[in-house]
Formats: sequence, structure tokens, C-alpha cells
Amino acid sequence: MKRILILALSAAFVCALAGCTSTTPSSSDSTTAATTTTTTVTTATTADTPLTDEQLNNVLTFLNDPENNGFVTTTYDRVQDINLYWALYELKTGAGGTALDINTPSAELGAVEAVAGSLATTNKVIKYPHAQLDAFLMQKIGIPSADAMSNSLWTSTNAFGLIYLEAYDAYYLVGGDDYTGMQIGARTGNSVTPDGVYEVSITFGNPSEISGVVTMQKTADGYQFISNVKNQ
Repeated sequence: MKRILILALSAAFVCALAGCTSTTPSSSDSTTAATTTTTTVTTATTADTPLTDEQLNNVLTFLNDPENNGFVTTTYDRVQDINLYWALYELKTGAGGTALDINTPSAELGAVEAVAGSLATTNKVIKYPHAQLDAFLMQKIGIPSADAMSNSLWTSTNAFGLIYLEAYDAYYLVGGDDYTGMQIGARTGNSVTPDGVYEVSITFGNPSEISGVVTMQKTADGYQFISNVKNQ
């Protein structure tokens, strides 16, 4: 018994010198090994798809609507650079515009003439109330009139231009001829992205003599113009 006790004490002394630790884990000292799983995520690229005959016919019907024609016959790389004067000029009285009677003198017509100059050779003055014009532009190009004026034709010396009168909070288009409209057709190579962006190669003119590519975003009630670029 004495011999066993001496051996036990000796073993404890050696273990202490060697830095032995207990091999029995306690609840406070136990650790859980975490297993990390690496998952490879593959993103599928969906290509643009060609337009069906129905989609193309719907687009052409939209483009040939007099309310939209002006956004096709003027060119722009982005809607902020659109020539709003020409876009509105070719809409006739679209966008909530109303034609003023140029043969009946009025304070409003006189204010337009004071900016535009003589209206003797003018055959139309179309008024676009500011709020109505902004609502129309937001629907068609996604920006208000204030952001679409960088490339518009302004004038203070003749009867050819787009004029803003603060007293009436309205824009006035002054012109000397009538827009007769253009037939817009399509060429080949038209497509739509998974996000509903349409790219359509078009021709227009009387006869169709100009070609370009119009890009539009599909919306709940039609399409919104993104760009319209002529072919070089």
C-alpha cells in the first residue's frame, strides 16, 4: 500500500513537470468545431430575345400614334438631350396643349408676341400649361420639362421657338407650318431584354428615308423613351 502511494505521487509529480492536462472535457471548456461549407453561386446570363410579330406590331402602333411621333422624329442619345421644341412641334396639340386663336387679339397672345416678335407669318401658337406638360413628359421620357431644356430651341427675336411665360405658367410653341406626320416602319434586328427594354431599328420620313434605333422601356400603359439615335 505504501509502495502504491509512492508511485502515484511520483506520477503526479512527473505529470506536473510535463504540463499534462486533463483529457476529460468539462461543459465550460468544450468547444464545438464549425464546419464551413463553400457554395458556388452561378449567375445565369439571359440573352436578349428577338421581338415576336405581335410585340413589333404593338411597338409600331405606339410609335405611329401622333401623341408619340415627336419623340421618334427628333434624335437624342439620352432623354435629357432631347430637342423638346421639335418633339412638341411634331405632336401638334398633344401633351395637353391647346391652340390659341392667332386671329383674335388677347393679353396672352400679346405677351407671346412681345417675346417672339411679329406673328404675321405664324399660323399656330400652342399653349402647354406647365403642370400638364410635366405630367406628359414624366409619362413619355421620365423627366420634367426643367430637365429637358438643354437642347431645346429658344428664341426672343422671331416667331419660331418655345417660350415660357411666368405670368401664365405655361410654355408656348410658335410655328410657321404644320406637321404632316411620318410613317414609321421597322427594319430587322429588333430585340427585348429580360427587363423589358426594347431596341427597335426603325425607318421614318415621307417616304421612309431616315433610319435609326429607338430604345424604350416597357411600362404599364405603353413604353417610355430612353434614346433615339440615327444611323450614320
